[in-house]
Amino acid sequence: MKKRLANLLLVLALCLVFSPIVKSRFFDRKEVEREVTAFRQTSETSEEGKSSLSLYEAKQKASGVLTIPSLDLVLPIYAHVDEYSLSKGAAMMEGYNDLSGKKHAILTSHNGLSSSGLFTNLNILKKGDLFMVENAKKETLYYRVETMEVVLPTEKRVLEKPSDTISLITCDSSEGPNSHRLVVTGKRSEAPKKEEAERHIVFSTYEYFAFGVTLVVLLLLLWERRKTA
Repeated sequence: MKKRLANLLLVLALCLVFSPIVKSRFFDRKEVEREVTAFRQTSETSEEGKSSLSLYEAKQKASGVLTIPSLDLVLPIYAHVDEYSLSKGAAMMEGYNDLSGKKHAILTSHNGLSSSGLFTNLNILKKGDLFMVENAKKETLYYRVETMEVVLPTEKRVLEKPSDTISLITCDSSEGPNSHRLVVTGKRSEAPKKEEAERHIVFSTYEYFAFGVTLVVLLLLLWERRKTA
């Protein structure tokens, strides 16, 4: 009886460990895909029609799409920075919200979630990695990572970038909880080969942890069974 109870508790523990992954990989991703699909199906005229929406409705409508193939990441881009946009996709910082490719733009989002998504894995990008931005005119602009730096939130120099760049900014906790900012800046690039623009499967640190826990639990159960055989 005690062994069955112990096994049941182990299974329940695994369910708790994997629940954030299931939520992110299936439910959250489906929500993001719906928002991205809705944006891609709207016309440029429909985008201009946002002015007829209430401020609340307009804030929850995507104004673009960010794709980072090497992170298996596709996010809607929102025109306002608030908790909704930061937790659902990437938000354009005020004053740096021109996605035409003619001005320096800044996109920001949350990270540190228990499963992959948003800007959680931004720190594993490398110089030369590709990312794409779709704007309201339905243009797809290509960028390659040029610099990656960790700065204090008060450092304004990260705002001073060339007009043909986009910066991706998120919190960095390597020196303390949310004490710094990770700034990844990409420079405009030519359209890549088709295979390079395809998304790759990427696992987060938490997912590797969950797989490790599962392996340990399975080994313990196997060892227990062999011991009582």
